[in-house]
Amino acid sequence: KYIMKTIETILRDYTSGETTLEETNAALADAGMGVKLDPEKNTIKPGEENAYGLMDTGTGSLDKVRIKGGKLVHSVGTMAARVYWKGVCYDVTGGDTLTPHN
Repeated sequence: KYIMKTIETILRDYTSGETTLEETNAALADAGMGVKLDPEKNTIKPGEENAYGLMDTGTGSLDKVRIKGGKLVHSVGTMAARVYWKGVCYDVTGGDTLTPHN
């Protein structure tokens, strides 16, 4: 539970624009996580915080996803997923709708 909270905090900081990809990877390593953001796939550039987030489907990798109007641009169907966007963690419901995670 503590480790998950740490990961959520680290990813929230990144998706809100508070930390860089390099700082985020260093924090994930310090937390002892085997997860690392790929600069080719996961970079959210300054100014993109409102349009992109990181999706976790439980596979051990995070995917950069486009968000418009509080919904994923591309549905994940019935797959369980969580999205970190603008510093908030969301559950994906109905395939594309972001619902704040409790």
